Amino acid sequence: CVYRFAEERKMIAYSLEDILSEKGKTYLTKEGIKLAEKIREIYTAQEESFEKLKKYLRKTQYEKELKELDAVLKQMRKEYRLNQA
Repeated sequence: CVYRFAEERKMIAYSLEDILSEKGKTYLTKEGIKLAEKIREIYTAQEESFEKLKKYLRKTQYEKELKELDAVLKQMRKEYRLNQA
């Protein structure tokens, strides 16, 4: 379970990197991009957890971006699972 979570974190971090690196094409607002960069930072840092990330988002009141990002992450997970099948 811990291994699977680590793999999923890696997959999400790479996917965020892909989204951020696509020139002129992004699924996020400017604030969302800043948020995604912060999230990528957190996801790639081993000592950080998803719960800490959620607390950070709530503390900084990025509710809209959190919802937007959740939608993107759900879509990425769905696509990832389809590609694994």
